[in-house]
Amino acid sequence: MASRSLLALAEDEVLESIYQASQAVPAVFCAGGTLGRLPLRLAVESAGGPCARIVDLPGEEALAALLAECEPAKLGKGSKTVLDESYRSVLALPASRLFTQHFEAAHLSGVLAAVGCMLLPAAGPLSARLHALNAYSKGGFFKPHCDTPRGDPGFVGSLVVCLPVAHSGGALRGALRVAHSGHSGHSVNYTWGAGAVAWERQPAGRQSRCAR
Repeated sequence: MASRSLLALAEDEVLESIYQASQAVPAVFCAGGTLGRLPLRLAVESAGGPCARIVDLPGEEALAALLAECEPAKLGKGSKTVLDESYRSVLALPASRLFTQHFEAAHLSGVLAAVGCMLLPAAGPLSARLHALNAYSKGGFFKPHCDTPRGDPGFVGSLVVCLPVAHSGGALRGALRVAHSGHSGHSVNYTWGAGAVAWERQPAGRQSRCAR
């Protein structure tokens, strides 16, 4: 077996030095915060027709009505979209049936401005497009994955909003993958209740948690 070239060994040494130096740098690949315990109004289009249901959260009856409209979520594998509950166990409601103008008008611009200042201060104003509402019932989870840009050249990251629903467990963990290295990189855990990033939704405990 041929020995590795001096160039390859030098590259490994440089990458290891960069990794070791990066350990002293705070993780800036993600940001989080809270808007407090705010009530939220959603309009949900019924799967059986054009009628819409108004859902006011928090509230047990509203949560039950919302979950009744959801279906098991699929995930992307290569060029395909498949249902694999051994990798992702969660209910979902597509953006085409969900209307969130109340939240967007009141809070979204401020959230995006804060995120932009922390993560992309030179990028200019950020915009967001609703993808889906995900509902993790007891035991629900999503194994480590990278969110798919879905062909959007302007995609820079995912904005996750935890809705005002009482729950336990279900921490969101983000880990930065270090290219050309055996190291996993920095990680950050978000425990509500109060690309290059691999996200993991850990199993939920009591009740359901909803995120959009």
